[in-house]
Amino acid sequence: MHLLLILMLPHAKSIRNWTSSLNGKPGFLKEVLDSLQTLNENDKHCTIAFDAMFIRKQIIWNDKNNKFLGYCDFENKLDIEGNETLATEVQAELVKTALTLTHNAGLKVLGVVCDGAYTNT
Repeated sequence: MHLLLILMLPHAKSIRNWTSSLNGKPGFLKEVLDSLQTLNENDKHCTIAFDAMFIRKQIIWNDKNNKFLGYCDFENKLDIEGNETLATEVQAELVKTALTLTHNAGLKVLGVVCDGAYTNT
């Protein structure tokens, strides 16, 4: 059976239109989590999927916004500024935060998957 007959996803243009009105700052999108809370209980089963990440310490000046970019703010108080926290530790914290936020939104996470890149191990 074709996957599109089982899993009905919105068109990419619909997703772009919806996300263009959201806060695009780095981090977890509160608007998305709030929207997920409104799902029917039968639709709250999910899997968290993530791709390889390269996390590095770097502060750069953004001329357009007239501010520094690159400071880490993980809302769960993980501070990597000024210490030698490994990128894998940061990534692990991000996955833990995603699990906590989805749980708080009432979602039932059935699994966590990644692409198996060395940065994910």
